Amino acid sequence: MDSLMRRTGMVLGGILVLLLPLAFLPAFHEPFVASKLLAILVLGAPAYVALGLSFRREGDPLATWRRVFALFIPLLAIVSTLKESGVPYHLAPFFIIAVVPLMFMEVGAAYGREAKRRRQLVGLAAVSAVPVLIVGLMRRYVEGFLTSLPDRADVAIASTFGNSNELAEFAAPVGVLALFLAIKRGRTARLGWTLCLPPFALVLISDSRAGALAVVAGIVVFAVLTWSGLRKVRGPRVVAAIALVAILVAALAVSIVPQAAPIRSRATTVLQAGHPTNVVRLGLWEATLEMWWDAPLLGIGAGRFERELPPHRDLEEWRLSLFQSSVESPHQEPLWIAAEGGLIGLLFLGAALVLLIGPLARALRSEDPELRTFGCAAAGAFAAFGVTALVRSPLHHPCGVLIPACLIGALAATAPPGPRTRFTAAVCHALVALTLIGSVLMLRQDQLVGEARFAYGRANTARVEGATYRYQRELAASNEALKKLGSWGPWSPHHAYRASLIAHDLAALRYRLTRPDMERSLEQRGIPAATSWLPSYARAEQLLDRTLEEMKWHHLARIKRADVLQDRAKNLRAENPQGSEEADGLIDEAIQNLVEYIEGVPQAPRIRVVLARLEMNRNQVGAALYWLDAESALHDEMPELLRLARGKAALRIGCDAATFGRWIDYTTAPASPVEREDLRLAREAYTKKDLAVARRHALLHLSDDPRSSEALTIVHRVALDTKNPSIELRIQGDHAVARLKLLLAFEADFNQDAPMAATNVRLSRRKDPKLLDTIFLAARLAGRDRDDDAVIAALRDLLTAGVEKADLLRRCVEEGATFQPYLDRIRSL
Repeated sequence: MDSLMRRTGMVLGGILVLLLPLAFLPAFHEPFVASKLLAILVLGAPAYVALGLSFRREGDPLATWRRVFALFIPLLAIVSTLKESGVPYHLAPFFIIAVVPLMFMEVGAAYGREAKRRRQLVGLAAVSAVPVLIVGLMRRYVEGFLTSLPDRADVAIASTFGNSNELAEFAAPVGVLALFLAIKRGRTARLGWTLCLPPFALVLISDSRAGALAVVAGIVVFAVLTWSGLRKVRGPRVVAAIALVAILVAALAVSIVPQAAPIRSRATTVLQAGHPTNVVRLGLWEATLEMWWDAPLLGIGAGRFERELPPHRDLEEWRLSLFQSSVESPHQEPLWIAAEGGLIGLLFLGAALVLLIGPLARALRSEDPELRTFGCAAAGAFAAFGVTALVRSPLHHPCGVLIPACLIGALAATAPPGPRTRFTAAVCHALVALTLIGSVLMLRQDQLVGEARFAYGRANTARVEGATYRYQRELAASNEALKKLGSWGPWSPHHAYRASLIAHDLAALRYRLTRPDMERSLEQRGIPAATSWLPSYARAEQLLDRTLEEMKWHHLARIKRADVLQDRAKNLRAENPQGSEEADGLIDEAIQNLVEYIEGVPQAPRIRVVLARLEMNRNQVGAALYWLDAESALHDEMPELLRLARGKAALRIGCDAATFGRWIDYTTAPASPVEREDLRLAREAYTKKDLAVARRHALLHLSDDPRSSEALTIVHRVALDTKNPSIELRIQGDHAVARLKLLLAFEADFNQDAPMAATNVRLSRRKDPKLLDTIFLAARLAGRDRDDDAVIAALRDLLTAGVEKADLLRRCVEEGATFQPYLDRIRSL
């Protein structure tokens, strides 16, 4: 029976090693994507159980490793749990990342007991790269490849090959380890060399600098150990020499061959501190160190890195990573362990290194040449893994940790086994059980979110095709999947956020379908009322609240919550055009929701843009400009995202009390003698009729110089020349014209051309009735004509719009004799 269980476990473990890199079932980009997690559940868990049962009467080669896992993982989990109240769902990914390597180590230990089995394990790892290479090359270079697959499968495959650096994390150690297969002579050696090529090819097509450095480091370590420890064994030394020569030839070709210029320039970026990738990594490392210094002893808590990072992120790193990005790890595993685990995590890392060195040194000193060669290859693979661990995140991906964990188990199996301890084994089994439960929960939630997403996609297809009944069924199916998600809580913040995106769209549909005309149309078709098969906005808010409960710095969830509240406010105003206190309260809540984020993460530009948009929607232009101000953004060079929003806000200057009078001040301030680059680019783009680019650069220029007549003219002309312009573009065009006419009115007034000034004032007010500076200029012109009623009416309009009486009096006094007769009447208004 034990023999059968052992063979079963080894077969399942071998299949796992062979297929895990290619697993591309329905997947989303979690720390362990669902497809890989499913493969681990279906193959890895049964293999772990079968191997554990088959060797229960023998010594345990992983006994010391089990003690380390049994001590540190629960300790890290307990410390993390004590840092907060509620259900610590963030521990599920932590358990998966921490415990899955133990399952791989069990497979490696089973194969490491015999020399033949060790070669089989290395062969399976090398062969696993072949299908990944084939599918990856076909998808990258063959047009139309896999387009016949259903959308869900195609999306999943794109996820598998989307991050090329993850391929390098897996392939670099495999390629170095596969050199072990080439030490034999004859056909076996040729087969071994053949199996070495796919992993190295994967590193090459991944375009990963870390992968290339890892391969070089691994081969150098393998060669040094082989030549120093196997002087009387010719085969390994020949393999090492060939590998070194291949590296030298490749380096020489890259440095000389003209066609290799792209590779050469890519390689030189390793030493360029200003290269975007290097800036991102250095920024993340600095932020991680800041987090570690905040809690050096206990760390921030296991599984909490992504949640706690945003307040520490550098603005330049965030800009290069894209503002909608979130970071799961700092691209350096020792720093990640230190930040999350503090001193406990570093002790865990140190214990793991000590436990690794012992079996590896024993293998390198073995009397068996083949075991020594295996030790040399394993050391090279560990060196490659170490390089990637210093600049990438191999522990966060199952394929990245697969080979090192299997090698640890295989090396441990070459040493005398230790005694089995029931308590330690029980703790490890409990950890594996918790990991499996967490995996099932994550997979089920992933499945339900996927069902909701793809049902909604099918509904959109049915709508385009005019299939009304199928459209309704698919929408109802999407809502049903979201309902089922609630029974599988507590939801992870990632699943809750993705579900909230769908719930928000469905809630917006529900609002449109509950209008009287749409309800009658549905009733005529025999379709139930939308309230019975579509969710409300409350459901989307519930999911977003769950996201923010776990990750309060999830900026996309904050923005989405503001969007939901804004939609609700817009719907209330549509029902009551005269105004609604409840709608105003919802907008205030949306703004407060974002302000809370800014208070903790002041460098978040996208949040500032949304805040500015909300403020402008309620005509608080001064508040909008405050959030977009460079000084308040804590950065000298304002990101383009903020500058673009500030340019849009410039078209609203003068529409509220806070910005009243700025156009008057602009007319007295000297113009800038320097023509900015954005204005030149806007002019060139408009000449080429590239309207979108012209508008963007004109807005960027307006962010620096709101009174630029040429930039305002370009915005206006773009709105005129665009076919079927959006409402936003038409409004921007009108506002640009209003400000152009206001500038012309000021110029005409300065030249004492009162009729022309009055004409431009009327045109300006027609295009933007809320432009307060135009009203003040109209009052000035009326005052010169001694039209008392017009003056008082204009000044009363300014006070009604919220202009402070003291500010208005000050400006009237500055005007001199024009408003002198009206000062007492202004005070009495």
